[in-house]
Amino acid sequence: MRKSVKGYNLELLNVLLALVCAVIVVAYFMYTMSGEVAARLGTHRLYYTCIFVLAGIMRYLQIIYVSADSGSPTNILYKDRFIQITLVLWLASFIAIIYFKDISIFK
Repeated sequence: MRKSVKGYNLELLNVLLALVCAVIVVAYFMYTMSGEVAARLGTHRLYYTCIFVLAGIMRYLQIIYVSADSGSPTNILYKDRFIQITLVLWLASFIAIIYFKDISIFK
């Protein structure tokens, strides 16, 4: 075991993971609601995609804490169907909001 690892314990790492996830969610929410981003992309409805980011992060935390499967995040992405579907829906909604903003359901 490396010396640097001795300074951490599982409880601290769990708290740090929760803190980083909270920061990611808040930063993404702020990004989608930014006036500058809305002006650049031509729409203020980008915040609709926040639900997919929140769902994906909550699912990842569920896998880590409830299922105790804290292996490689890449392997979790490859094998968890919910995260895959959430990622596809996030991407589809992002593209739809940006490129199809003139369609009546996005007005």
